[in-house]
Order: sequence, then structure tokens, then C-alpha cells
Amino acid sequence: MTRSRERAQAQLFADILRQEVAQMNKSITKAESRWRQRCEVEGDVDPPERLRLVRGRMEEAVKMLDALNARFPSNR
Repeated sequence: MTRSRERAQAQLFADILRQEVAQMNKSITKAESRWRQRCEVEGDVDPPERLRLVRGRMEEAVKMLDALNARFPSNR
């Protein structure tokens, strides 16, 4: 694959990752809000497992974006 094709593929993947990160961020914000409300009603409650999982997935997606941006700096 030529460098320009690699760059184009990286750009497409980065765009998809950015969309996924934005969606996960929205989901996390909503889940954290519901969790806080639950804590106010029921007292301290452990965060839901799903919230932890989505946070982990988002961290992985951000790491992939960082790696793409390091290899192809103009992908931002």
C-alpha cells in the first residue's frame, strides 16, 4: 500500500474512532448522571459494571487515535 493510501485509510479510521469516542462520551455522561442520582437516593453505590466497561473502551479508542495521530500527524 502506498503512503497516500495508508494516510487515507488512517484518516477514515480516525474519523470513525472520533465518532465512537463522542458517542461513548455521551453514554458515559448519561450513565454517570444516573449513577449520581442513584447515590443520592440510595447512598453510596458502586458504579455500574457497564460504566466501567465503556470507560475502558473509550480509553482504548483514544489510545488508537493517539497512535494514528503520531504516525500520521495531519489526521487531526
